[in-house]
Amino acid sequence: MSDKDQFTVDVTPLEKDDMIYHLQRRFFIVLKQESGFQNLQEKEKEEVNTLFDTLKNVSFESVESLQKVVKQFIQRIPGLEEYVGIAIRKAREQIEDELNENKGVLVIYSGGTIGSAPKDINDPESPQVVKKWKELKASIPNLERIGFRVDAISFVLPLDSCNVFQHHWIKMAEIIYDHYKEYEGFVILHGTDTMVYSASALSFILQELNKPIIITGSQIAGIVPLRNDAHQNFITSLYIANPKASKIPIVPEVCIFFGNKLIRGCRSKKIDSSGYLGFDSPNYPLLGTAGDQIEINKKRLRNVSNSDMPCFYKKLRNTVITIDVFPGIQSSAVVEKLLNDESLVGVVLRSYGTGNVPTNQEFLDLFYKVTKKICITNVSQCIKGSVEMGLYETSQVLLDRGIISGFDITPEAALVKLMLLIGVYGNNIETVKEMMQQSLVGEQLYSVYSTIFDDPGSLQSDNKRIDLKRSELNSVEHPELIDKAILRFHNVKLTPAEGKELAVIKLFVDANGETLNESSEKYIGTYTKAKVPSDSEENVLVENNDVPESLAFDISLSKELLVLKQSTSKMKTKPRISFSVLMDEKEQGTFSWDKVELDLFITD
Repeated sequence: MSDKDQFTVDVTPLEKDDMIYHLQRRFFIVLKQESGFQNLQEKEKEEVNTLFDTLKNVSFESVESLQKVVKQFIQRIPGLEEYVGIAIRKAREQIEDELNENKGVLVIYSGGTIGSAPKDINDPESPQVVKKWKELKASIPNLERIGFRVDAISFVLPLDSCNVFQHHWIKMAEIIYDHYKEYEGFVILHGTDTMVYSASALSFILQELNKPIIITGSQIAGIVPLRNDAHQNFITSLYIANPKASKIPIVPEVCIFFGNKLIRGCRSKKIDSSGYLGFDSPNYPLLGTAGDQIEINKKRLRNVSNSDMPCFYKKLRNTVITIDVFPGIQSSAVVEKLLNDESLVGVVLRSYGTGNVPTNQEFLDLFYKVTKKICITNVSQCIKGSVEMGLYETSQVLLDRGIISGFDITPEAALVKLMLLIGVYGNNIETVKEMMQQSLVGEQLYSVYSTIFDDPGSLQSDNKRIDLKRSELNSVEHPELIDKAILRFHNVKLTPAEGKELAVIKLFVDANGETLNESSEKYIGTYTKAKVPSDSEENVLVENNDVPESLAFDISLSKELLVLKQSTSKMKTKPRISFSVLMDEKEQGTFSWDKVELDLFITD
């Protein structure tokens, strides 16, 4: 098999729903309005009505089969048979007019437990295998009564989701993109094992949506067992994907619906291997719930895009891995071999708690040596909660080594986000790192807006003040969006005055050349900091550390001064900003750095 064949996903032609159930009932009404029926004797009319009452309970596979059966039954009634075709045509036209108001839903059937059944139909204990879409569709009670068109495209070889990977995501996205304007929304039927990966991937691949893309499946197969979660998950997903029919707000996102929960796809997590409530959203509220009514949390939805078509990013590279931190990893030779793999470009580092790792120097140096060519994102092993880089010194050492924070993103979303960004930006690792710090589709709490002051500085007894060169501010216009503001000095050497344990540093904003006055609105605050790097054994976190350390100042209380000022100018440019750094006049310490970085943490 060639590589091309290996990555080809064959799908069936589009299967159009002929709405036979609704056509059948409309046909009976229309035929009775035709002159051929109106001219019948009362006894003949009664006979036809009895026939129609009988046929209402009969399911037909096609319009042709309906027409054939009706003609056979009424052929003994003179003059009526010729009106059958006319009535069917009129009934179809009426339904088509209604369908122009509601385009229906396109189902993409990839396989999974929802479409599984015993391999041997006579042996219910035989292994489960994934069946064709036709068998699953036939097993869903009352699907034909849903009231809108449900078209379908299926993988020719439906899959257990363990076998789903990147080219399947692209094929699903291509199907949606190619038919985007033809439907109200889309439902993907998928296995549960890799559902969160697919949901996250499609969230990044198809951006700027104005229609729902709902992924669902089941824990119990939907074809044979009478008791299952498959049918309800599917039917409810169809209604969520068709807001015109269900009279609910548009959900312009890739979501998982499972059990009774509607979850943002890139926030989803599988929490139970077999329970009906198999998925959850640990770090973001549910987008909706389904009980006796479907309730949508409009405040949690992303905005409906004004674009007619989504942005479609087709390139993904799987040159990424996940590394779990565990007790003893610092003495494992495997990590070094993994990080030194020439093809590796991205790593999701699953750390302890809020982002902590062992502080063994040799272990940390493994990462420091590769962060120029590899994007390493730090995420928590905990199901719920966020990485807070710099909260503890054990995560501060990662920042100093070029490892970035994943905040509260799930490991699955982080992995596929890396795949996509590396696919789009190639080996431009700095851009990949920058974009990993942005919330692209609501996958994480923060986007980081950075402003760099690239000039070094040195404060000492004869030079106790430095005004940083002005730089273009990267920020937002509304201060309430700024959750945290951190001014970080890189490659710091800080020594308090002789006999003092702490240095006293004062910060001001946009006070270049001005007299620095603590009563001024430009005054940010006074900070006391210990010696960096420390020569006290009890304060040394990494022994024999030769990696430059950074020093952070939390200036969040001054965020009102760090926003973009609104302007009506058509030639609007971003304002420039500077900081002034002052050592207390009574102190004789020293403070030097290579560059300064202002990081604004913007809530999504």
